Amino acid sequence: MKVRVSGPPALLTEELSARIKQRLGLALGRFGPRLAAVGVRLSQREGEVHCEIDVSLRPRVVHVEEASGDPGRAADHAIGRVEGPVARAVERLLEW
Repeated sequence: MKVRVSGPPALLTEELSARIKQRLGLALGRFGPRLAAVGVRLSQREGEVHCEIDVSLRPRVVHVEEASGDPGRAADHAIGRVEGPVARAVERLLEW
């Protein structure tokens, strides 16, 4: 599973990037071959840090967004929310 993490250097440290990749690997690892790509974007808007995660399944894309005052917390909450929608999308794809 290829994970691409992006964001401004003020928000995204190497430690945070490594932590995000590790947590996504644990959360989404069981779907490995079915995932085309995983993209994570950190941005700052209106005084809050937003973390957006896009998981590309062929042909669907699952999008999750979470906001918090802390980049690590925003990423943790988004990662915690992404597994369920990805599982449902994979299940639907298998039914078809």
